[in-house]
Amino acid sequence: MARYKRKSPKKLAAKLRHIRLELGMTQEEVAAKLGTDSGAISRFERGIREPSLLEILAYSYLSGVGVEILID
Repeated sequence: MARYKRKSPKKLAAKLRHIRLELGMTQEEVAAKLGTDSGAISRFERGIREPSLLEILAYSYLSGVGVEILID
């Protein structure tokens, strides 16, 4: 039986950082748009903490990048 292999959080972290930089926004600006603090954004981008589904949806809405691309 095949086991589900979890994707590396570093891959998502790199995508989130890349998106923020492409938008020309600081972590503080993204945090304000998502209703969180810049420390949380930093932890997402370093792969220390994975964003919740709602936070991923908010990133998707903010950036115009589809959820399926973020969580690929």
